[in-house]
Formats: sequence, structure tokens, C-alpha cells
Amino acid sequence: MFGKQLCVVMATFLFVYGLVFGWSGKHLALANTVSVANRVQMEFRVASGKDFKRIAGARIILVQSNGSVLTSGQTNTSGVWRADVPLQQDPRFAGVEKLGIVTAIAVANGFNEEVVFEVPVKQDMVQPIILNPIRGGRRNEPVAVLGNLHRNALAKIVSRYATQLGLKRQTIPTEFDVPPWSPNQKS
Repeated sequence: MFGKQLCVVMATFLFVYGLVFGWSGKHLALANTVSVANRVQMEFRVASGKDFKRIAGARIILVQSNGSVLTSGQTNTSGVWRADVPLQQDPRFAGVEKLGIVTAIAVANGFNEEVVFEVPVKQDMVQPIILNPIRGGRRNEPVAVLGNLHRNALAKIVSRYATQLGLKRQTIPTEFDVPPWSPNQKS
């Protein structure tokens, strides 16, 4: 039952993502990034959680892991902001993938703020941000979400640390891919 509900939620998310951010044959790469001397062009696409229309004039603030503001800018009439960002390797991903991490804060008139943690800084990266409209008579507080980390990057980081600890994989006869790690160490 839970698996079916999860499939419905994921299918809905992918459908909405496709509507808002334009998945099509020409967008399969999901990227508009160029690496220049350890710098990348990141793209942020901001839309409303009510009607999924793009939001022009939204401000994105990128914050480094040390807490300082890296850069800031506003979305264009298409709800898109492109930022030239230095790629500072996140040590958690060293030896796994050339990947940096920043925090993005999005603000727009008429919308609640959103803080996106763990936004990947890498070539071929687009970060969607969905802002919720302000609702009168309700708490209008910032929302926290996780960045658009790819499943392969997540699997690689788990494998890196599981291998360091000498963990073994679970035995799952029906697993069609690499099975998840076990909490048990190899004997």
C-alpha cells in the first residue's frame, strides 16, 4: 500500500516538475552550465506552488558553508536566474564526484521564503524552487527543502562511508540493482 502511494506521489512530482520546468526532448540534459576555470553557470527556476507559474523578480541568495554570501541575483521574466559560481569541492564528496554545496534562500513579493539546503554546485545542474503564496490569517514562515542532489551522487557518498566502515550489503533476493548497505560490518 505504501509503495503504491509513494509511486503516486513521485509520478505527481515528476508531472508537475515537467510542467513547471519544461521537460522535453531538448531539455533532457536539464542543464545550462559551463565550467570555466573551476566556475560553473548554475540555473535556478522559481515558480509558484499555487499555479506553477514562473515568478519574475524573485531574489536568490547563495550562501557558502562558512556562512558568507557567495552571490545573489533576481529571476528574469521567465522565472530563471543564472549564476556564475566558483566550484569549491565539498569534502564529503571528495574522491566521489566533483561537487560543491551551497545553501540557496529564495524570496519574492507575495510568497513565503524558502531555504534550499544542500544545493549541488556542479556542471549540468538546474535547481527548481517552488514558493508558496502568502495566506492571510495563517503562519507565513520560511520553508526548508533539500537541493536537487542526484540519486547517483547520494549512492556514491553512502558507498564511500559504508566502505570506510567495512559494512556489508544486505542480501535481498529480489533486488534488481545494487542492494542497500547493512548496518553490520564484514567479519
